[in-house]
Amino acid sequence: MIRRLNYTGRKLIPHDRLLINVRKIDGKRAFNAEMELEGLGFPAESRIYIEPYYKSSYMRFDFGTIDNFSPPLITYLSEIPDTDQVLFKVKVVGVNGSSGKLLGLAEKVIPKSEETETIGRTPLLPVDFSKDLGHQIFQIFFDEEGNRVILEINSKIENGPEFIRSNEFKSLVLPAVVRLIAERLKNHDYDPDSNRWEDMWLKFFYTRINIDEKPVYDGYNQDMIDDWLESMVNTFCRKFEVFQNFLKINFN
Repeated sequence: MIRRLNYTGRKLIPHDRLLINVRKIDGKRAFNAEMELEGLGFPAESRIYIEPYYKSSYMRFDFGTIDNFSPPLITYLSEIPDTDQVLFKVKVVGVNGSSGKLLGLAEKVIPKSEETETIGRTPLLPVDFSKDLGHQIFQIFFDEEGNRVILEINSKIENGPEFIRSNEFKSLVLPAVVRLIAERLKNHDYDPDSNRWEDMWLKFFYTRINIDEKPVYDGYNQDMIDDWLESMVNTFCRKFEVFQNFLKINFN
């Protein structure tokens, strides 16, 4: 029997209060979780559930209560396809008088992984080294369901994590990646209060790259937006010393 949850009045759990790690134990994927839910107003006896999922596949794990956080001994992702794109939901569910009521929810929580790295300090661009991309070096996957952009590096490249730290990658690949992402943003209107991937990337461009805000697309100013794109990519290359990294490549 499927137990239905009452979503009325639920609170959104901030992602910065959650830390989920995916790792391999004896060749099998498992996860552990840490969280800070105190101060969010949940009753002490409320139960905590974590649900890993990928597309239509999901599992549920009982992590105890707010006042007695008790991770299960076994957290193998045995019913989830073997992919680095698994996401997590964290649910706080009421008991007693509010039995079955969903009190708190965090969706699309991105785990840390031994096989998935990020470029720089920002989680804007997780890197997936598990895909066979044929004759391509990289691909960009716009994961609308997971609200993120993933850089896929061909699994045939030996030592992918070392490759993305190389001067070859920084000077020849990364600018192309940034341009492809910016192309998708040309007609997107910036919302500074949104946590959509589009707005998080634009915030990165505005605050880290220090580029002027993109003109709002009105149907007639495509040339201005194209100029903004070129200026942004050029400013990115200057700020992150792309040309200097290219000159460090040993072509011998």
